[in-house]
Amino acid sequence: MEQYSEMQLHSFAGWNDRDGDEGLKRCWLHDHDRAGQVWQDGVQQCCLCSKATVFTLAAGADPIAFDTREQILCTECRLSARVRAAFGLANRELRGRNGASAYLTEQASLAFSWAQRHLPARVHGSEFESDAKARLRLSGYLRDIGGWGDIDFQDVTKLSHADAQFDVVISMDVLEHVRDYIKAIREFARVLKPGGALVATFPFNDRPSTLIRARLSDGVIEHLMEPEFHGDPLGAGILCWYHFGWDVLDVCRDAGFKDARMVMPWSPASELRYGLWTLVAHR
Repeated sequence: MEQYSEMQLHSFAGWNDRDGDEGLKRCWLHDHDRAGQVWQDGVQQCCLCSKATVFTLAAGADPIAFDTREQILCTECRLSARVRAAFGLANRELRGRNGASAYLTEQASLAFSWAQRHLPARVHGSEFESDAKARLRLSGYLRDIGGWGDIDFQDVTKLSHADAQFDVVISMDVLEHVRDYIKAIREFARVLKPGGALVATFPFNDRPSTLIRARLSDGVIEHLMEPEFHGDPLGAGILCWYHFGWDVLDVCRDAGFKDARMVMPWSPASELRYGLWTLVAHR
């Protein structure tokens, strides 16, 4: 397994480039052979902690049929594979940027508290919460998990930040909850400096077209599929409108990004398994 100790990046500008790629096939076959095995905690190398650490499963995870995206946790940073992969890519984007600044589309989270302590940038964050009392509770939660600061309210479709303010925007599993996600991507492009990067995760179907799960019709939500809700720090479910496809790259290019790619970080030694697709787009 030592030959897989470094994080490999499988990067494609579109579905046609990705389809049938032999490198992806080898990754899939490697991890397919591991599927069905009973999980055992073990010492490996976290791509963020940069040292030997123990990986374990989240509480309540099935020891055989566990979610490799969300339920494999590093016991040092406590982050899931999805978040570790995204931050690994963000770290690459921040290299050599002195005095860099980063904006996360979340704040009351373990990911944000980790970013405050470890990301090589001045870190800003926000939550889509307009109620002051709720933001106060979220601020308390952030302190409880090791972070600091007051929760900022932002609507990602109309950010209050100035043009060209940030070197990196990091959005992790937020865009699927934004009905007008195209407007949000335009806002991300606006607040990024020239050459800055958007790093984003979301439910990704690895197909040419985005799957629309729900839509607004005459002011009423129309569910085209069984409703899907994701949790938040206060425990309420948030509707998932989309599972994105490769066409999201065209949305980024139309929004002003000079290039956009889907990148799959992969490293068995860091417990980054097949399927951790992450959007990386440069302004």
